[in-house]
Amino acid sequence: MGILLAIDQGNTRVKYTIFDHEDRLLRSVVTPAPDLDAIVGLAGECDIDGAAYASVAGIDVRFVESLRRLCADRLLVVTHSTPVPVANHYATPGTLGADRLAAAVGAAALSPGRAALVADCGSALTCDLLSPDPAYIGGTIAPGVAMRMRALHAYTSRLPEISWTGTEDLPPFPADTAGAIRSGAVRGLADQIRASHAAACRLHPGARLILTGGDAQALLDTRLLSDLDPLCLPHLVPYGLIRILRYNDNLA
Repeated sequence: MGILLAIDQGNTRVKYTIFDHEDRLLRSVVTPAPDLDAIVGLAGECDIDGAAYASVAGIDVRFVESLRRLCADRLLVVTHSTPVPVANHYATPGTLGADRLAAAVGAAALSPGRAALVADCGSALTCDLLSPDPAYIGGTIAPGVAMRMRALHAYTSRLPEISWTGTEDLPPFPADTAGAIRSGAVRGLADQIRASHAAACRLHPGARLILTGGDAQALLDTRLLSDLDPLCLPHLVPYGLIRILRYNDNLA
């Protein structure tokens, strides 16, 4: 039985996700760089019937050519000029990351007729608005949790470099420096999402809040946004890429 493959190449890692022919998630793996062996291992005995590839770190031409042979030439490289099943109102579409657009496509497919604020919590935090039409309206870009903490270390003389595993307490007023940095970064990110969602709801009352990206589950587990009843979909971008692949198949 064949499968469909979505490849989301971000700034710090590459995520490979496979779906069955009813667009149900099967499994996923992450590597630090493009890796054909990881794809072969993920696919196992299954044939790859098609693939969609998006990168915010630049298109790896050699990887794309190898990938094309692996999936029998049914490969869609998603860029700003790829047809998608949502209107794009971005004023500079050539600068819009394919991952942001794919997340909007995924949100539109999963919540038809409903506005959504998609908060992608990765290296960067993007908060993007999808209208009910559906149309991609635009959004904000800000540092993610790790980037916020690294910046405090890099641009000061004495603040330490720390990490966030998602298991630490995040009190509002920590009594130690590491806790102050961690709480400030995570709570600041949550507050930014909250503000963006409030703005989305002023334009489209009842807009759904969707969390995605590598830090989405950890942020959900903090319960800092629990009153907004967010939907956590870590694989929203890969799902959106598969929807874009199918959309372009229908145009052919």
